[in-house]
Amino acid sequence: MRTSYLSGRLIYAIFSGILFLILGIIIFVRAKGFNNFFSAGLFAILISAYGAYRIFMFFQLLKKKREEIK
Repeated sequence: MRTSYLSGRLIYAIFSGILFLILGIIIFVRAKGFNNFFSAGLFAILISAYGAYRIFMFFQLLKKKREEIK
């Protein structure tokens, strides 16, 4: 019997989410996203939103995996 909920897909979801979120924040800060909102700022916000979506999907998949094992 498996005791761990984490699989390759779950690990990929959390790490990619964290990396996209950090990348979006770094781009926003380094490119002065407030001053250049319609170019670099908007791009950075979209990347950060995708990272947040991946993290949200990690929690959804983890919940599904827990229910599947029970």
